[in-house]
Amino acid sequence: MKWTSQLIAVRIAILFIVLIVVISGLSVYWTSYSVVPSLEDTVTLNGLKGEVTVAWDTHQVPRIKANHEPDLFLAMGFLHARDRLWQMTRKQYKLEGLHSREIAESMVDIDRFFLTMSFGAIAKEVYRQLPQPEKVLLDAYAKGVNAFIDKHHRHLPPEFALGDVQPIAWEPWHSIGVLILWSWDQQQAFWAKPAMANLHYIEDGTAIRALTGMDNARELLWGSGQPSMEENAYISLLDDFYRFSETAAPPRSGLTGTGAAFARTGANPFGLLTYTRESLLTLPDPGYEMALQKQDNWYYGVTIPGLPVFTGGQNEHLAWKILPLISDNGFFFTGELFRDPPPRPVDWENDPDIESRLNPNLSLDRHILPLRNGGELLVVTKKAGHRPVVAVSEEYNRYLAFEWVGPAAADDIAALFSIRNANGPEQLQRAAESLAIPPVQILYVTAGGQTGRITGGKLNRDTQPFRIRETGERDTPVATIDASVIVPHQHNATGNPVTFIEQPVPAHANAGEKCLFAPPWNRSERLLQLLEQTPEDRLVSDIIGQWSNDTYSSYAAELTPIIVSALEVSATENGTDPVLELVIPYLRNWNYRFDPNETAATLFQQFQKTAARNLYRPWLEDRDIQMLFKTPNILYSAVTELLLHPERWPETHPYTHREWITVSMKETLGFLESNYGNEPYDWQWNRVVDGSFQPVLFEETRMNSRPARLAERNLFQPEGMTVSGSPHSIKAMYPQHNRDAISKAAGVTMKGIMMVRPEHRYYSVLSTGQSGNLFSGHFIDQFTLWNQGMMKQPVLLPPDQTHDIKNIQRFIP
Repeated sequence: MKWTSQLIAVRIAILFIVLIVVISGLSVYWTSYSVVPSLEDTVTLNGLKGEVTVAWDTHQVPRIKANHEPDLFLAMGFLHARDRLWQMTRKQYKLEGLHSREIAESMVDIDRFFLTMSFGAIAKEVYRQLPQPEKVLLDAYAKGVNAFIDKHHRHLPPEFALGDVQPIAWEPWHSIGVLILWSWDQQQAFWAKPAMANLHYIEDGTAIRALTGMDNARELLWGSGQPSMEENAYISLLDDFYRFSETAAPPRSGLTGTGAAFARTGANPFGLLTYTRESLLTLPDPGYEMALQKQDNWYYGVTIPGLPVFTGGQNEHLAWKILPLISDNGFFFTGELFRDPPPRPVDWENDPDIESRLNPNLSLDRHILPLRNGGELLVVTKKAGHRPVVAVSEEYNRYLAFEWVGPAAADDIAALFSIRNANGPEQLQRAAESLAIPPVQILYVTAGGQTGRITGGKLNRDTQPFRIRETGERDTPVATIDASVIVPHQHNATGNPVTFIEQPVPAHANAGEKCLFAPPWNRSERLLQLLEQTPEDRLVSDIIGQWSNDTYSSYAAELTPIIVSALEVSATENGTDPVLELVIPYLRNWNYRFDPNETAATLFQQFQKTAARNLYRPWLEDRDIQMLFKTPNILYSAVTELLLHPERWPETHPYTHREWITVSMKETLGFLESNYGNEPYDWQWNRVVDGSFQPVLFEETRMNSRPARLAERNLFQPEGMTVSGSPHSIKAMYPQHNRDAISKAAGVTMKGIMMVRPEHRYYSVLSTGQSGNLFSGHFIDQFTLWNQGMMKQPVLLPPDQTHDIKNIQRFIP
């Protein structure tokens, strides 16, 4: 009996364990695999005028076919939500200031940032002004998004369950907000200009001369007038500005990441919201590839989830790609905060007389934010006319406002919609002429083989780019970029055409001047040579490394002997120094190649960072230096100038020129020992730089990251703001190679080589996979293909060619 009772107890325990396992398994299945929608079902969608078919190819790229254009957009909204609903929801949080309601109360500062910038309010106003034809399409798109939410509200993508949040109904104006956020991502001035302006408030001009190498830099950058406020007032504003901006700014990937999931555990309830380098590897590309077909008209290309326009693609007449011409298009203004200053501290939320005391130019907006814990919070944002106020100093009675030229006109949406229907360069040009978003370039190739580049958009022209203006000054003039469409191309021995796109360079900003790393050979000839020597299947992997090594070997060969010479003198004067005895042989014997096993390459790169910090520490706080590091080429420009021209070393600096080099190298070694190990083997390039074969300068001159090259040019050539026309200062040409439709026909351009780099391929996983669903088989395939370095060949045939179709889905009214 005793054994029988024990046996029953054991069986009950085993059964209990099995039940737990089964329930857990069902739970995992229910919250994971069940949220991956079918690709072969028939879906009823209200609002359709006719039947829509969706053919899914082997890479999960949908090809939508319908007889009515609104039906195409309704289906597009449904499919965007199907695969990228979390990505789209993240954008809604920014546009409406919903982080503190949906994720965590502690994120209220991020909501304050986005509410202050008023991106959502701008989007609503643009939608109100939109012509009816575009409104119809955005309305249909929103219906499609909401149809997916309604039909799958119990089986949403896993991020919603992990975050315990629900999706938000999609409004048509949200799509315009997505365009605004896309444009804002290209913004530079907001992050770097205040730190640059800090130099204006330092009486000693040596810091500016050290930065620019020009004796008249102060007058060129800020004019001959005095700063618009006293130094203490500016420093106070800068404190408030940093508190305001850093809630949403660094790291910048946190602003634009498409989003996987966030864990509501531990001290940080939204740990993955600001993404790490590693977590980005599992994210889908920001773009979404698809094809549309209405009767005999078809379009194929890349869309942005939430924004139903093609940023790159093709139709039967031509292929095109829209690329940002990143411009420094933001300006700061200041003025008196109160005409009748109240007692401090100011109670912005509860003082009933606060608005009557404000400067008449200022206004307040009050936002009641519901919090996740059930409470509410009043957030007050400020505006100076149409400009958001980003900092205030109650002590010195000043405010700082920001003006940004972004997509604030209905013409932008209409122009982007019209691009997909263009039947030739002339129609592309007409579309580009109406763009008001930060400048873009449209690369194209016609079915007949004509290639070209059209520039469009609006650009601020500023004679003193780093000056903070008084509010009463007239607005900065905005200039429309002229278009240029005639471009020749030629072929090389591999059969790949090479396109040389002539860049009209203003006389005041010669693209060849101040280029810090110009290799001693003709770039186009060298690229052609590499193309002819390299098999097509190894173009990306081989040419990336070879081109960057060629360029930066020349750069390192010029600077390293100067560094070694200074270190040798210090070693002689100071006697035995184990640090210098270790470092000098590595640098002296270096062949200046950035190869994986090179220790000297790491020493050289890290030295530049350390030397930049030590150069500015006497004048700038660490936070200012960190802000300047957002445009690192400015810093490295000064380091390079002073290494090459020691006679320009500022006399007021606490270090001599040689001490600066020596101390910076010692700190470099200390950094490497503290972070990577005590042996030179631990400092090899591939161990320190995450497998990247690109020096930091090469990385930061990429055109799509942030406008480091532009900032440098505008600093050294400050007579007028210029568009960053050529990454890496390749004067008057864009050699490029990429495996998409336009590059197959238009040829090899340098930007493609610089962009498609292995360690950054997670920024452009498209088109190895489409799904943003963590449990989708295609999501796993996407990462696997990325990890193996495989890129899907684009479909260059019309979407009715079904040789690679895997699934068929039907949408019916």
